[in-house]
Amino acid sequence: MTPSTPNRISEPLSPIDAAWYQLDKRGRTLDIGALLLFDEPLEFGQLREMAVEGLMPRRRFRRRVVEKALGVRTPHWEVDPHFRLDAHLHHLRVPAPADDDELAELVSDLMSKPMDRDRPLWELYLLDRGGRGSAILARIHHCMGDGFALGHLLLSLGTPEQGEWQGAGEGSDSEHHRRWMERIGELILHPEQAVDEARQGARAAQALGHLVRLPFDSKTFLSRPLSDIRRAAWSKMVELERVKGLGRRFDATVNDILMTALSGALRAYLIDAGEPVSELNLRAIMPVNLRPARFLEEMTDELGNHFGLVFVDLPIYRTTPAGRLADLKSTIGRLKQSPEAVVAFGVLQALGHTPAFFEHLVEDIFIKKASLVASNVPGPRQPLYFGGRRLKDVLFWPPHPGHLGLGMSIMSYAGRIRIGIRSDVDIIDDPARLARYFYDEFEEIEKMAQ
Repeated sequence: MTPSTPNRISEPLSPIDAAWYQLDKRGRTLDIGALLLFDEPLEFGQLREMAVEGLMPRRRFRRRVVEKALGVRTPHWEVDPHFRLDAHLHHLRVPAPADDDELAELVSDLMSKPMDRDRPLWELYLLDRGGRGSAILARIHHCMGDGFALGHLLLSLGTPEQGEWQGAGEGSDSEHHRRWMERIGELILHPEQAVDEARQGARAAQALGHLVRLPFDSKTFLSRPLSDIRRAAWSKMVELERVKGLGRRFDATVNDILMTALSGALRAYLIDAGEPVSELNLRAIMPVNLRPARFLEEMTDELGNHFGLVFVDLPIYRTTPAGRLADLKSTIGRLKQSPEAVVAFGVLQALGHTPAFFEHLVEDIFIKKASLVASNVPGPRQPLYFGGRRLKDVLFWPPHPGHLGLGMSIMSYAGRIRIGIRSDVDIIDDPARLARYFYDEFEEIEKMAQ
């Protein structure tokens, strides 16, 4: 039985949730995709039980977004009067031989479908792979929460082998960002305070100016118009300890190493496409979790969006992994000490109050200044179990708003890392090749360390 529906209630979306809802275009859904892979089969009843126990107690999963109603000016959450849980749960079979190619093809087709705006904006698919096990594909709209919150929620439906999720016991860069937030939270919404705020936090004002003045990104085929047909792919697994070992060797972080491999993969793909790369920097938008948590298992169950954005220059022009790594260490090191992510969060909050101008302003302030989205989510460090089945791997794909047609994600789980890629077919029609290039570039960095 579906849990009883509470009385019809309407409440406004937060400014930041409304911002991401308004940026959605029909046919180009701003959904977050996640794929959970199992070697053993799962039953559809188990998926339904997970949804009943883990999702239904959360109000957003029974609420739709209403844009226009009597006396309502901003988008509101409203209980769906026709809600049926089974309308959001699907059971499909991956075509034989159900290997990764067929699975990726089916996932691509499902993630190209627009979501029904008359219903709560989420879907779960159980995908049977014959003798190859099962997969669960989740699609959840960005207005319900960011990738960090939704990743925590989905993975919390499983259980560790022993006891509760373990805390990290390590510091977080997000605490540094939170302190900035306390100092500049009113800067965007209350311009009259800008003078006093600038005196107290000149770096925040400087970061805001940097965001506004940043030029549009270099023109490549990544800037072409989109078809709104998406394709998904993922890389071979990389053991986290291999990446950490390279980090120790080059005095770099895990993120530095992986972003270096990602940059090298993009360089190789651009060269294949005949793009001139000798002077090329590409700019990636990177989400930054502003919660005081470093790993998904440390987070609370609160949904919503609480992240900032930073721009990362990818040194495509560099001809060697060593050169790309040196540039990225410098760039990412500077961003860690900058309030830029918090300022971007404030900008998005402010623009959420101005729906008539939101899309145009976000295009100019953020989207036209980058060529792709690159996200990094540190996932659970121990294996999880769903319905008694061990979760083998987990992948996710960030949304790529506006004209951006490429999203790349780094996801760690149980000592393993994979790269997920989602692209518009008129930008990159074979993301699996880009995923192979990523692994090749990682091996080149390992050779450099020998």
